[in-house]
Amino acid sequence: MIHMKTGSFSGTGATLSVNVGFKPGVVILYNITDKGMMIWTADMPDAYSYRTTGSDGYELYRSSLGITPVADGFTLGADTEMNEGTDTIHYIAFRAN
Repeated sequence: MIHMKTGSFSGTGATLSVNVGFKPGVVILYNITDKGMMIWTADMPDAYSYRTTGSDGYELYRSSLGITPVADGFTLGADTEMNEGTDTIHYIAFRAN
C-alpha cells in the first residue's frame, strides 16, 4: 500500500515546514504562480532537489535551499524560484518505507 498526501501552501520567502503526518521518501512540488517544479527523493541528501522553473525554463540540481524530510513532513528552503511570498505551491508527498 502506498501512503501519500496532497495539499497546497503559500510561499513565505523563508524556510517553511509542511506537516503531512509521516516522513516522506518522495516530495514533488509544483509552483502554480511561477510554473516551476521541485522534486526530492530519498536517495538525495537533505536540502537537495531537482528543480525546473517556468520563468526561464532552466533545470538545476540544487545542493541547498531545497527539500528536507522530517519525521512528520518536510521543510522547503528559501529558494527564490519556488518559495516567494506571493507563490501558491501544490505538493504530493509519498511516505518513506
